[in-house]
Amino acid sequence: QFIAWRRSVFSMYSPQEIRFLYSKTVGRVVALRRKTVRDREELAAQGADSDDDKDNLEAEGAKLDAQIVECEETLLRVLSEAVEYEQGAGYHERALGILQAVVEYNCFVQEDIIDTDEHLRR
Repeated sequence: QFIAWRRSVFSMYSPQEIRFLYSKTVGRVVALRRKTVRDREELAAQGADSDDDKDNLEAEGAKLDAQIVECEETLLRVLSEAVEYEQGAGYHERALGILQAVVEYNCFVQEDIIDTDEHLRR
């Protein structure tokens, strides 16, 4: 919402600043996702002593799973908005480059990155 507001205030409008805001937003969402994945892995490693503990762990795990999905949806939405912004500003090649980079990074990963933990790759 802040980025949309910032784009609408023409006296403070700067394409470089808008790109910076999008990249900062993506970085924060990715950091939140990494933290949530780490929390989920730690929770999965915990053992339940009783049925109540097991139910609590399952509920907490479901909540963390929902947060991970929400982070991924937010990331896709922000990337989509960034692409639409670039295209709307007349930078069609840059918009296509963003999409191409996302696809290549997620589909054609280098061998040394594949061996690392999944959450670190993203």
